[in-house]
Amino acid sequence: LLKVLYTLICEMILNQYFGAINFKLGDIKMSEKGIVIPTWAIPLVVSLFVGAISYGAAQANAESTTTEVKRIEVIVKETAKKAQENGQAQAVTETKVDAIVESLARQEKIQEKTNDQISALVQALLAKQ
Repeated sequence: LLKVLYTLICEMILNQYFGAINFKLGDIKMSEKGIVIPTWAIPLVVSLFVGAISYGAAQANAESTTTEVKRIEVIVKETAKKAQENGQAQAVTETKVDAIVESLARQEKIQEKTNDQISALVQALLAKQ
């Protein structure tokens, strides 16, 4: 029963992947040593084995690439957000520097007026004496 079931499953798999070719696995036999495969089927079995391993490796690589892309996407978004915040902070800093420069310019003008007023007051006091 196990041999028949195994043979049917193998035939279904081979027919599914190689639909145009009609495989019959009647030549595959069970023995006390294990499964006996005819020599003409050895290249086919090896090819299927290598193909399965290659397919599994490709799937793992694709999954790894997807994970890496998602990780990099998160990093890029965080970097863009920080760059925007830094840009805004730089703009705020530039605005503050401009405000300080304007304030210093106003204070300089006020200082000049104050100096002129003190000078006029001192001259008036000296003129009175």
